[in-house]
Amino acid sequence: MTKAPFLLLLLALLLTLQLATSADAEPASTPPLQTVSLCPGDRAADLLDLTSVDFAPDPLRRGQEATVALRGVLRRPVADGGVVSVSLKMGPIKLLETSLDLCDTLTSIGSSCPLPEGDLSLSHSFTVPNEVPSGKFTAQVHLKDVKGQTISCLLANLKL
Repeated sequence: MTKAPFLLLLLALLLTLQLATSADAEPASTPPLQTVSLCPGDRAADLLDLTSVDFAPDPLRRGQEATVALRGVLRRPVADGGVVSVSLKMGPIKLLETSLDLCDTLTSIGSSCPLPEGDLSLSHSFTVPNEVPSGKFTAQVHLKDVKGQTISCLLANLKL
């Protein structure tokens, strides 16, 4: 499997990975340009209790290596057959809407599937494509298990 499906998964967990090309380093007091939050609504029944999603570097830079790390706790095991639904917008324009097999995506980054109950830590490094245009991007990544129960739903705001 190619790296493309994982990039789609991390789209909101990093998605299409687009960000700045400013020559100067950002001061430490500058707020992050990439933010990730849970989707609106009651997330109490989600299978993943997300504790962190980190981007490095922030801001992301075209043509440079970046890393996304996700940490959380799974309330129960997640079996093969889950789905990752990804939507990516640049402003009001929808650029991408697709669904991927969860286990195929996890396997493509060297993780195992099914996912066991308990602590979860996923990390992936990639090169941010030079072709990504400047702009503000919003990505939604909705992960569901084989029974259709939400594992997690994330919104990512990225600025290039």
